[in-house]
Amino acid sequence: MNHRMWVLQRRLGRRAVLLIGALGLVLAFAGSAAGASLITGKQIKDGTLTSSDLRDGGVRGVDVRDGSLTRADFGKLPTGSAGDPGGQGLPGPDGVVGVRHQLHSVNLLELEAARIDVSCPLGSHVVGGGVSSDRAQHAYVEHSAPTDTGWTAFVLNVGGDVLTVTTVAVCAQ
Repeated sequence: MNHRMWVLQRRLGRRAVLLIGALGLVLAFAGSAAGASLITGKQIKDGTLTSSDLRDGGVRGVDVRDGSLTRADFGKLPTGSAGDPGGQGLPGPDGVVGVRHQLHSVNLLELEAARIDVSCPLGSHVVGGGVSSDRAQHAYVEHSAPTDTGWTAFVLNVGGDVLTVTTVAVCAQ
């Protein structure tokens, strides 16, 4: 203990010295608390605050810029209970009935070409079609398309052997 403290203690007594020390501590803490409340946003470097620095419930809707939050910012959102079922919907269109595959096959010699037509039965119309062959690499299909009554194809045999070509019309009522 230095000489001044000893003299002060003698004059005022021990209790007074403790009281003065306690008062000094109170003033020191009050000064630092007042200083902490005076920090402004301009004094905080951008990007240095994290969610752990914020008090729970400390950020409100007015503190957030409109349009700055996305669905991902909220994580998994709770779902509400299911509502009442809706009424009966309108009936859908009738399905396709009476589907038939009409076929017509021809044999083509080397470099021979043929137009192959297939017709749908009366009361039905074409909904699809195409061409197939036993050796497709030798069949050059120049044309394959629907007609008013079925399907037509124009095919050339570019191979060396006899080629069997089949035209198909898919027909429905």
